[in-house]
Formats: sequence, C-alpha cells, structure tokens
Amino acid sequence: MRDDLRVPTVAIPAEVFLDGGEKLTGQVFLPSISSHHSGQPRPDEWLNQPTGFFPFLIDGDERALILNKSRVAAVTFPKTYALSPDDSLGFTSQVEVHWDGSPVKGSVLIDMPAERTRMLDYLNGPDRFIPIWASDSYQLIRKDCITRIIEREG
Repeated sequence: MRDDLRVPTVAIPAEVFLDGGEKLTGQVFLPSISSHHSGQPRPDEWLNQPTGFFPFLIDGDERALILNKSRVAAVTFPKTYALSPDDSLGFTSQVEVHWDGSPVKGSVLIDMPAERTRMLDYLNGPDRFIPIWASDSYQLIRKDCITRIIEREG
C-alpha cells in the first residue's frame, strides 16, 4: 500500500477480552487525529465508531490480527490513555458492573442532557461499549455482555 494513503495512528497498549473468555495482550491503533475535536480520539470514541473491525497486534507478533467488535467483550487500557471523568461537565455515577468476565468497580460518566442523567437512559443510548474508570485502568465493556449494574453511593 502506498504510504501516502495510510491513516497515521498511535499504538496504545491494551488487553482485549473476547466473548469466549480468551484474553489478548498487545496494542490497538487509534488514529492520531480525531475527526470531531482536536487531538486524537478517546478510546471510547474510537471503539464506538460504526466500523465492525479493528487491527490488534498481540505482544511478540509481527502482524496484526483483525478483530470483530461484535466478538469483543471488553477492552482494558492503562488509565493514562483516558480523560478523567472529572474533566467533563457530565454526571458521574459509582457502579459495580458485572459482565461475562469479572465484576468491575469504578465510575461511569453520563454526559447527556440534564433530563436524561439516569443510568438506564445512558445504557439505552446508541453506543455499543461503555467506559468504566476503575482505580488503575480504563475499561470499555460491550453493553450486551453486561448482566447487571449496581449503582453505588459516592
């Protein structure tokens, strides 16, 4: 492929959990420039794009796999690759999310109109993956893998 036709990307370390329970450790490739704002897209913006597939390079391999988003249950990034939920004007809810893998405790940012700040409204929105800010990571969980969410105080 001609180099002038390639989209510039930034490699970001990630763990991908597939539907069957398999865990892949490696790198995802986010575009270096967002089409919606300055800088690169946030991992949740990138994963929630309407595309169905993305490349993933497993640590130690030379060639990337192409993964189907509809088979990815969750993607975990180091917390440094995500904005803090405190950097937004939205409402933050403390949650415990149970999905096909382990339960995750953290924060969910509900950045929606004031009349739609319930967790139920947020979950019924169009995005396929919801971001959870945990103590040491930033996890995107596919909504149809979630079995229950418990909202916590403070």
